Amino acid sequence: MGHNVQRLRRLVRRLSQQLTAMSESIHIDDVQVWHDIVCAYFLPGQCSQLEPGFYVDLALNRPSDVGFARLRSVRHVFEQTERHISEDNQHNFLVVFQLGGNASHVQDGKEVLLGPGDLTCNDCSRPVQMSFHNNFERFVVMIPRQLILSALGPTERFTGVELGRGNAVSKVLVPFLHQVDRTWGKVSFEIGCELSKAVISLVITMLSERFQIKLRDGSWHRHALLLRAKEYIHRHSRDPLINPESVAESLGIGVRHLQDLFQCDGRTASGYIWDCRLENTKQDLGNPCLASLSVKEIGQLSGFSDATHFSRRFKEAFGVTPREFRENCVQGSSHADGRLIV
Repeated sequence: MGHNVQRLRRLVRRLSQQLTAMSESIHIDDVQVWHDIVCAYFLPGQCSQLEPGFYVDLALNRPSDVGFARLRSVRHVFEQTERHISEDNQHNFLVVFQLGGNASHVQDGKEVLLGPGDLTCNDCSRPVQMSFHNNFERFVVMIPRQLILSALGPTERFTGVELGRGNAVSKVLVPFLHQVDRTWGKVSFEIGCELSKAVISLVITMLSERFQIKLRDGSWHRHALLLRAKEYIHRHSRDPLINPESVAESLGIGVRHLQDLFQCDGRTASGYIWDCRLENTKQDLGNPCLASLSVKEIGQLSGFSDATHFSRRFKEAFGVTPREFRENCVQGSSHADGRLIV
């Protein structure tokens, strides 16, 4: 396998581990690599009707819980069916801004035709078909689906509809997305987070006006703050000093406010920190590149200073000890394939 394909496959692995801040443009002409990236970062599904000369130019950035992607490619069809959809609740809600070329999306029994300047939405928790009729370019905003649900309720009404015309807020959102598309790879992480919050507000406001929905008493603001807290914990989960106090400080809120946010989610901030650390150790134990490290050293990488405590917490979470999990991975079968992170 060539050096470029190896680099792309490393990128896929990083994406699948939910890398939260990246700005890297890549040229992809390997169909399998593109399929892996779609499944890891956007939504699982299947590409078809590919023609000779297939390629994708892709740029990604996820400064916070909101992700941005710019894609340029050629004619093909992408389809997500029921068998591709996982049962977890980590699905994205996509806001698709068509920059060039023509496409059609079919979801929830509705079809929308897209040309340059058009805007539509897709819910990644349900089947969808995207047909690209010629060379195209698009800018995609990925928002956690749970955030849209908390603000606006069921999403079926938002799909299969062109949203870029005939709406006062759309006239603000579309030019703003143009500006975000031009600048998101050039701004600092902090500015990127502020842009993400602005995009969320505009999208929710646009949808509420377009479909005459009364916003749910600011509940989405609380949910957005919780998502920011979770994102910060994911990004710093290998820091042995991370604790609820440091998370609250990063958000500019008090520890009591932070605990209230997590309590509404049915857990505690400290419990979520430990859950993230356990997920880190699970990934590390299955990583052949870290095979030379002992189980104790793997635990220490994620903040477990006591090997006995690490083994006990791991078995409580996954049903086997860290050593047993590693042995299962080596044998090519894992009996601890559940996920903790929601």
